[in-house]
Amino acid sequence: MNGTDPRRLRAPLLTAGCGAALTLAVGLIAGWPSAVPVAVAAAVPAFAYYLLGRTETDPGALLAARADERQTTVRLWIRAAAALVLLVLAAVGIVVSLAANRAAWPYGLILALGVVAFLVGLAVYRSRGGLGDSGVRLGRLSRLDERRTSIALHALQLAGIAMFVVAAVGGAALSGRSGDTALRILAIAFAVAVIVGFAALQPRDDAGSR
Repeated sequence: MNGTDPRRLRAPLLTAGCGAALTLAVGLIAGWPSAVPVAVAAAVPAFAYYLLGRTETDPGALLAARADERQTTVRLWIRAAAALVLLVLAAVGIVVSLAANRAAWPYGLILALGVVAFLVGLAVYRSRGGLGDSGVRLGRLSRLDERRTSIALHALQLAGIAMFVVAAVGGAALSGRSGDTALRILAIAFAVAVIVGFAALQPRDDAGSR
């Protein structure tokens, strides 16, 4: 019973696997010297996820797949909010790029992907049961239907993850080419929004539970 819980290895192994695939893709497309930073960028968070998953903290519980209902709800709200940030940023990026006579396709691609993923998520989650028990609590927004809100949040979360993955992979694969900067900005924006969300919500939640 003293062995490592396999659930705790999911996040680091998934990160390492995606990093390896991305490193291979960048190496084949842009050359192996360009792939070295990608490999390092994937290895660092994978190792950090492993260490964080061993801690008795909310982020550690989420990464180790042992989160309780409260922690899962916080994660859902944060990812959904980050997805909204990315959608707004992509829309603004299109307008600014067109006004500056620059390529707007990276922003358009991410915006279209987010909208499609959100609509697909709505269709999928509406057909699933149990979302009403996902831990979503609306507080002052109690007039809203919690199941519908939960469905929308899950769909936004799915859209955010899809946009982040495509932006991150595209930004790395197009290194030095047109559109790479825009995709990297979008990927970083999602990651920053998630980090800020945890920093803003977790202390307040912990303080309220004492």
